[in-house]
This record gives sequence, C-alpha cells and structure tokens, in this order.
Amino acid sequence: MKNQIVVPNVYAPHPDNFFDGIEYLSKEIGDLKLLRKECRDQIVYYDNKTSVVKRKMSLAERNESDLAKLESLCRRIQFNPADDFKIPEIAKNLSMSESKLTRLFRSIYGTSIHRYIQDKRLEKAAGLIAGKSMKVSQAAMQSGYSNMSWFSKEFKEKFGIAPKKFSAMKNQNTENC
Repeated sequence: MKNQIVVPNVYAPHPDNFFDGIEYLSKEIGDLKLLRKECRDQIVYYDNKTSVVKRKMSLAERNESDLAKLESLCRRIQFNPADDFKIPEIAKNLSMSESKLTRLFRSIYGTSIHRYIQDKRLEKAAGLIAGKSMKVSQAAMQSGYSNMSWFSKEFKEKFGIAPKKFSAMKNQNTENC
C-alpha cells in the first residue's frame, strides 16, 4: 500500500515516471466516466420501464383525484384511440390547466399525451392489420389516421417495418400455418 496511489475503486502502482502516472490516471478517469455514463443510461432506461405505480409514488404533486382522472383518460385513449383528442378540451373536461395536465401526464407516463395517443393508434392499427383481413388504409382510418403517408411514416418509425410489408408478412404467416 506504501507504493500505491488510491483512486476510488482503482489502485494504481506508484509510477516511476510522473507523466506515466498522469497518463494512467487519465485513462482510469476516462474509464470511470464511461462507466458512470453507462450506469446513468441504465438508470434512465430502468426508470422509463418502471411501472406507473412506482412513478406515481415519486410524484411531488400527488393528488389522488388528479391521478384517477389521468387513469380514466388513459383508459379512454386505449379503448378509443381514433377519437379526436385535443389538449384544451381534455384539460377542461378534467378540470385542470393544460400545463398541469401535460406536466402530470409526462411525469407519470414518461411521454407526452400526443405521443401516447399516437402509440395507441399505431398499436390498434397493427392489431387490425394482423388480426383481420383488413387493408392497411382501412386499418389506418379506423385507428384515427386520415393521411396515409403520415400513417406509414409513423408506423415504420414505431415498428421498424412499413405497414404494407407488415400486412404481407402477416398474410405469409397465415398461409404457412
């Protein structure tokens, strides 16, 4: 221990050359910074995947009636994603300001209301395409999309495959069964 420099979790041998020691420590510090970044990324990933209940518990502005309102909104979005949802109308119906609504929603669900609605619409469209012999355009319309190019762009962004290819894959899979 007499000839060692102690750095948190790193024991470096005492350098014979001062500059070799600095180079060694710089490398170790760089490794520690990289490790810290990886840990931080994992924490953010874990936080984004934690359950809604855990997120609710960490809210500074816990208000049971507001949480119940947001849960009912989410159920409504899940069951009727094609409905025309407008933030001002939603806020008015829930008796809260638009800023409070958007802030609470993002803090609890980890995404914006708009992104949540889009995700539910895309999930519904994918289910309609996969579950029924429905054309992509019909599934898009029933899911709340009127612009097919926008639907295709969003679908491909979320699922990594174009809706027409998804439909063709689904048809191939059913033919092979």
